[in-house]
Amino acid sequence: MINNLNLIKKIKIISIVLNFIDFVKNQRKNYKKKKKIAFFQKNAPSTLKYLKCCLEKEHLTFWLTAGTLLGAYRDKKILAHDTDMDIAILAHDKEKFEKVLLNNGFKLKHCFGVVGEGIKEQSFIYNGVKIDVFLTEVKDGKFVNYIFFKKTDALKSTYFNVVEMFLPQSELKEYDFLNDKYLIPKDTEKYLIANYGPNFMIPDKNWHYTKDIPSAIYHSLEKTKIIKQIYKF
Repeated sequence: MINNLNLIKKIKIISIVLNFIDFVKNQRKNYKKKKKIAFFQKNAPSTLKYLKCCLEKEHLTFWLTAGTLLGAYRDKKILAHDTDMDIAILAHDKEKFEKVLLNNGFKLKHCFGVVGEGIKEQSFIYNGVKIDVFLTEVKDGKFVNYIFFKKTDALKSTYFNVVEMFLPQSELKEYDFLNDKYLIPKDTEKYLIANYGPNFMIPDKNWHYTKDIPSAIYHSLEKTKIIKQIYKF
C-alpha cells in the first residue's frame, strides 16, 4: 500500500515537472514570436520604401499582394501578426529584379520552383526583414501565383506541397500605405476575395493559406511527388 502511494506521488511530481517545462517552453516561444513581430513592425516600412526606391530607379514594377495587400486595404497598416512582406512581380522581370536587389544589399534567402517550369517564388532579406516575392504569370485572364509549404506524410517524410492561385488579372493603381504610395491591383476587392474569400474584411484567426484560398488548386502529396515534382533550390 505504501509503495503504491509513493509511486502515485512520484507520478504526480513528474507530471507537475513536465507541465512546468511545457509552460516555460511556451512562454519562451511566445516571447520570441512577439519579439519577431515587434522587430518586423518597426523595420518593415523602411525596408519596403527602400525596395521601392531601388526598383523605381530601374523602372521595374511590383505590387502589394497577399497579407501585405490585405493589411493595407482592410487595416490601413501592416497586419498585427505579420512577419514578412508580400509583393508580386511579373515572372519575366525575375532576372532584372533579382539583379537589382542583390546589387542593393538584399540577400536571397530561398527560391521555390517546379521541375521543368522554373522558379515560382523567392524570398529576400534586408535589414532583418523578409520579403516574399511571387513571380506572377498571366494565363487566360488570370494572375497565377504559386505558394509552397512543407507537409509530412504518414511515414514522417517531408515534402513541399504546391498551391496554385488564380487571381483576377488587373491593372494597377497607386495606393497610400505607410506614408508612401504603392501599387496595388485596381480591382482590389475582387483580388482579395479570390485570395481570402468574400468575408475578407472580417479578421479570421482560423484562415490559413495551406487550406483556405478559394481560388487555389491544392495539390496532394501524391500529385506533388508524381506530377509536380516540387523542389527547393
